[in-house]
Amino acid sequence: MEDCPELVHGMQPTRWISLPMGCAKVNFDGANLHTQTATGIGGTCRNSEGECVAWQQHYREFEMSPEVAEAFATLDALQWARRQGWRDVIFEGDCMGVVKKIRANTRDLSPIETILSDIFSCFSFFNSVSFSFVRREGNHPAHLLAHSALLNLEGDGNPPPQVLDAVLADLI
Repeated sequence: MEDCPELVHGMQPTRWISLPMGCAKVNFDGANLHTQTATGIGGTCRNSEGECVAWQQHYREFEMSPEVAEAFATLDALQWARRQGWRDVIFEGDCMGVVKKIRANTRDLSPIETILSDIFSCFSFFNSVSFSFVRREGNHPAHLLAHSALLNLEGDGNPPPQVLDAVLADLI
């Protein structure tokens, strides 16, 4: 397999950019509502042609701050990719603070430090791994999954139609 390219720091385009053959792109998101004591986690995986080959969503019965929810979604995406056996992966999330901390690979005393340690320990599984910040528009399918998970939905079979529509919209 070819290595996944390291993406440029900063914002990425919101439309699909082809990947090297054998590389996967995983988008992830965490969501919570102020009116609910729950967190939703969502993620999609696309192959080098941009096809959605897998998705997941999880409902958690505890409320997290937005930063903790995003860090937890990041860890969940890494663990999901490892379970699936994807070894060359580009990860994209829409929380700039979490992505910056991962890319800097530094330790601090933030509320997400323990989650960051778990994230860093997952890296050894992968042949190549990179993290990029993407605007919410470029993370729309994962965002939809995270928010629909708040309805207490779980899943990893066929993506809901609105998620497929969002994936297809990126390809146009």
